Amino acid sequence: GNWQKEVDVIGNLHIPRFGGIGYRFIICSNGLVAYVGDLSHGGSAVAKHNDTIFSACMVGDFTRILPTDAQIHSAHDLADWFINNMPQYPLISSWDSVIGHKDAATIYNDPTIATACPGSSWPVDMRDRLKNNIPYTPVPPVSSPTDPPPHSGSGTGPEVPTVPIT
Repeated sequence: GNWQKEVDVIGNLHIPRFGGIGYRFIICSNGLVAYVGDLSHGGSAVAKHNDTIFSACMVGDFTRILPTDAQIHSAHDLADWFINNMPQYPLISSWDSVIGHKDAATIYNDPTIATACPGSSWPVDMRDRLKNNIPYTPVPPVSSPTDPPPHSGSGTGPEVPTVPIT
């Protein structure tokens, strides 16, 4: 995708509603991380908790697709950078502080902030994939060879099926 177009789409959705992009970072489909918000104040990602979180958005409709491998890698690097190199943000001190949007209602024990984001196709193990920088590249199923059909002919070779002609 075109990262500038992807950021503009989110901006066009957020600016009329929030006065700015609600996230601090947008991770585009090609893995580019766009810094779109000011870290000196909260965004508009999780109601009632925006003063204590930084939010990053991965571009995509995760009700239909999965994040790209480049997005997984970039999300890992971004979180890892804050965890290991930014002591001025003590609330981001371990991978335990990296949560998904959908998880916020449970973690903050507040059903009023529940959301379906990031979507029904978001794998249960995605948090572990982000933490361990494991891309999600679906592997096509490997078909196993099947036994040939049992031989039921005269013993002189494979039986040839016949098709009646009408």
